[in-house]
Amino acid sequence: MESIVLELGKPVLSVQDLSVARSGKLIIEDVSLTVKKGEFIGIVGPNGSGKSTLLLSILGILKSQKGKVRIYDYPPMSRELNGKIGWVSQAASNLPSEIRITAEELVKSLR
Repeated sequence: MESIVLELGKPVLSVQDLSVARSGKLIIEDVSLTVKKGEFIGIVGPNGSGKSTLLLSILGILKSQKGKVRIYDYPPMSRELNGKIGWVSQAASNLPSEIRITAEELVKSLR
């Protein structure tokens, strides 16, 4: 497996002017963000505000109407990213109890 070398200050994730529609309705419009090595972000908002849509489009699972997403400078779903990125769904409650953690435990583990 090819390793990815990331220079300090270079973005791990770059989203530029991303717009995404679902069922013909524009859910995300002109979103831009940059995450650099070592940064942690949280995406919060009320139900239906587009959090899952944003994550699914960043991962390349949902197609965007416009915009550009790069993960380690590669497009989402590119072969170079296989086994190098992941995400945790809120459906984690279906996991066995011995591997579940609380939000507090997660935050403490990131320190």
